[in-house]
Amino acid sequence: MECAHAYPSPVKYVLARYASPIHCVAWSPFHRNLVGIAGAFPGIHLFNILERTQICTIDTNEGQVFTLRFSSHEPCFLACGSERGVVTFFNLCDFNGGPEHEDYTGSRSIPVPTNRFELKKQKDRANPVFCMMFNDKTDSLLAVGDQAGSVSVYNTSTIRSPGLLSDKLLKLENFVNSVSS
Repeated sequence: MECAHAYPSPVKYVLARYASPIHCVAWSPFHRNLVGIAGAFPGIHLFNILERTQICTIDTNEGQVFTLRFSSHEPCFLACGSERGVVTFFNLCDFNGGPEHEDYTGSRSIPVPTNRFELKKQKDRANPVFCMMFNDKTDSLLAVGDQAGSVSVYNTSTIRSPGLLSDKLLKLENFVNSVSS
């Protein structure tokens, strides 16, 4: 009995190949073609899956990123947790085409406005962030799990961007289009 060909492969295509482990992959709930990848490499790599290309790298300056999530309520917000115990929020809508440079892969590395929160350190050591999740029912809460076995809940209402949802969706579309070209 041959089981190897009983089911076709569910893989449509390989989006990216890295020589190091991937820690997290996150889809934008507001842009169907925007995906973020974090792993044992610097920064967050954003891809437009429609074009199957990496559109840019967001440099976190915090070492490896172990987890990332797009906000379920703010179209342009991307949160990540690093090996140094820092939770960083990026507002993709505020990207203004500032100074860019190439990262180690030759991809465009772009500056994106940020807000940072640092977790409590363990005896002068970093407390890596391993997981996080936005609350789908309460738009301003983010739960963060760390190496110390603690779960912290952050109120993100102070970093919300003003404006109508339709305007934010348009800004997100413009961001993806501007960094893709």
